[in-house]
Amino acid sequence: MLTRGDTTDYNSAVTALNGTFEQLSETSSTISLWLVMSPKVVAFQTANQSDEIEPPQDSIDKEAIDLAKPVSRLLDSRLFRLTRPVILGEGSAADAQCYSCHRDLMGIQTGEVIGAFSIAIDTSSTWDQFTRMAWGAVAGTLIISLIISAVSTLLINRLAGRPLRQMTQVMISLAAGELEAEVPGSKRADEIGEMASALTVFKDNAITRLEVEQRLRLLTHATEQSESMIVITDNEGIMLYVNKKYEEVSGYSYAEVIGRHTSINQSGFTEVATYEEMWEQIKLGHAWRGELRNRKRNGELFW
Repeated sequence: MLTRGDTTDYNSAVTALNGTFEQLSETSSTISLWLVMSPKVVAFQTANQSDEIEPPQDSIDKEAIDLAKPVSRLLDSRLFRLTRPVILGEGSAADAQCYSCHRDLMGIQTGEVIGAFSIAIDTSSTWDQFTRMAWGAVAGTLIISLIISAVSTLLINRLAGRPLRQMTQVMISLAAGELEAEVPGSKRADEIGEMASALTVFKDNAITRLEVEQRLRLLTHATEQSESMIVITDNEGIMLYVNKKYEEVSGYSYAEVIGRHTSINQSGFTEVATYEEMWEQIKLGHAWRGELRNRKRNGELFW
């Protein structure tokens, strides 16, 4: 199972990462993937009564955070564990937003660990396969059996450890918005291949979200710079957005009108039938063109 702690994070890359976790949870029962916070971040989140608190889950997480370097280990010849710390000022934790949050708010200094990415993969099937091969080749020879067992352990670490480290680095790069990162292992027909496929979906989702955000930023810029008043409402006429030109002409500030009905501008000089026709056309998805004689905040009338 794959977990992300808090799924309400509105960062686009993390949102896409949450979707990747959900997809992997449905397709793989052998891989677990999670994020953890350093003690300072946990203490800060706890003090602020945050819903997002993700402490280390095991000794591997704690060791990687304490040593500030990746820790990988094969546990009981079954579970491969890898935890890679995220260090303030390095890689995905080097941008201004990360500094603003962790250094300015939490007092974490450059070079200190702020959290970690963790992966666990169940290698039971791989181990059993190697064990059967070893016993079939050296049955009755204890010494050779022990050698084969040791080689098998090293080989599992080579087959699983290196690709997982590569996947972790790709995941860190993609989460940091480095969407040109190449996802290795996509042609493999095992758990690594499943993870590569999911990360590819994550990359595609992140690229799509980035394109949407860029279009929204352009739209927002256009409306803010427009010489026409722009008001966006819901189907009931409750105002959701007004641009600067509206504030300038009407005299109402953004904060004063958001959540209020457009009738705040009515002057009584526009016929009710005009409003009824306007809303009827708008709710049908049609464009309406006409004139309204409205009232400013100071009582003056305007068209």
